[in-house]
Amino acid sequence: MPFEQRAGVDDMLVGDFLVEIDGIAKTSFRKLSGGKKEYGEVKARDGNDPQRFRKQHGIMTIEDITIVEGRTSVASELEAWFEDKSRKDSLSIVQLDHNGNEVERHNCFNCLCKSIEFFNGDATTDEVQVRTIVISVENWEKA
Repeated sequence: MPFEQRAGVDDMLVGDFLVEIDGIAKTSFRKLSGGKKEYGEVKARDGNDPQRFRKQHGIMTIEDITIVEGRTSVASELEAWFEDKSRKDSLSIVQLDHNGNEVERHNCFNCLCKSIEFFNGDATTDEVQVRTIVISVENWEKA
């Protein structure tokens, strides 16, 4: 039984999230990272300006999103997405509260499956096999 969240008091946990991807049924992932938006910095200075640069926002870049799923013997629909180079899907990252209710949603647009790591191995550990997927995102917004 999940414990009761104190509305507006308890912090959201990093581990309470889900990812929804257009056309892909499997949306259960172990880890999620990335998506940072950042503006470049444009510096300019004329010869008669004070001894400092004027600064303004440049081009915005968005960091790739990396998701990790546990490997099973069932082929992943994500592999088909990776192989289809013309396919751009949307995805949503949903933050959940302690009881599994949606708290916050970020929608990502024109996403490309950029890379998939199919294999990793370590004979000295009892960890399960995972698949790492990197997704390139053109834009995201808070819903």
